[in-house]
Amino acid sequence: MPPTHSLDIATSLAKFIYVVETKSKMDFGRYIFDQSVKHVKTAAVRLPIAFPTLLCSIMLDQHPGLITVDHLPKKRESSLTIHHRLFGDNHAPDLVGTSGSTPAVKPMTKEEIIVALKDTCVMLDERKAQFELMIHALEKEDVAAAGEHEEREEE
Repeated sequence: MPPTHSLDIATSLAKFIYVVETKSKMDFGRYIFDQSVKHVKTAAVRLPIAFPTLLCSIMLDQHPGLITVDHLPKKRESSLTIHHRLFGDNHAPDLVGTSGSTPAVKPMTKEEIIVALKDTCVMLDERKAQFELMIHALEKEDVAAAGEHEEREEE
């Protein structure tokens, strides 16, 4: 981002704050429009959008059908899970190696195989529970959608 552009943003923000604080007359629509056009015309890649919340609010007030129930934020059914193996040292030889070399593979003992299989079973049980939650949520959505469809047909 060129320094002159960040200076433009700071200057325009200072002007906006001054006008709001002093309750001076201002064509607010023109100001927002000009800021948006400046944003579009710039070649900066990581430039923050001026007034993103305000712009979203205006668009949604003028076009309430723009956002649907599917776009609303939803609470996650389950929290993000991180597998405990990511924090252990035993997975590194499988992932890291110099080019042209193969990682040293040592044969596993029967006990190590049993532990690995038990870990895999636990991981699969966790995944199964997640899949069952997703299936349940999708089935609930289908039932709700079918109910709405029947209500529309009755009208």
